[in-house]
Amino acid sequence: MKKTFFFIAFSPFLLFKWLYKEIYLPKQIRRGNIQLECKRFALKKEERMSTVRSILDQKGADVVSVLPTDTLAQAILKLTQHKIGAVLVLDGKGAIKGILSERDIIKHLAGRIEFSTTVAVKEVMTKGVTYVKPHQTLDECLQLMTTGRFRHLPVVEEDVVVGIISIGDVVKAVLADRAFQIGQLEYYITNTF
Repeated sequence: MKKTFFFIAFSPFLLFKWLYKEIYLPKQIRRGNIQLECKRFALKKEERMSTVRSILDQKGADVVSVLPTDTLAQAILKLTQHKIGAVLVLDGKGAIKGILSERDIIKHLAGRIEFSTTVAVKEVMTKGVTYVKPHQTLDECLQLMTTGRFRHLPVVEEDVVVGIISIGDVVKAVLADRAFQIGQLEYYITNTF
């Protein structure tokens, strides 16, 4: 009891700081009355993992592709060798003709008693490929992938394929971005004074 009295009597500023941090500030945040900004450690929007370009910078811009005339066996071999779920189908000039995913292969082989892997990729691939540009946000990518029900997006800049991203890449980047924002908010709340 004497220690508490000593604390209140000789350190009102510390008591105010504690009450502010533990009671007032969290209540205001929950009500939405305060918008937090941590300027000391805040990164610019483009420095965070918020665009397609930031994913490509981190993972690289390697694109595994096949030709439309390649066989299904060749495409399956590439998928297996690179441990990936989809390959882009590009013509000789590098233009997108389609995308071949594991789902396309299964759909082609489903219900067939006999199947041949000598079928050309162009007969199995998904045509009409949705793609994104490097400046697009990760939220836009998630929206496209969710509504289109696909897991891979080619990245095109000035009619040239510069990379491909998967739903895993996007989710990983979004989670890292959210963790960073939470860290900033926690830092701001605990280091207000």
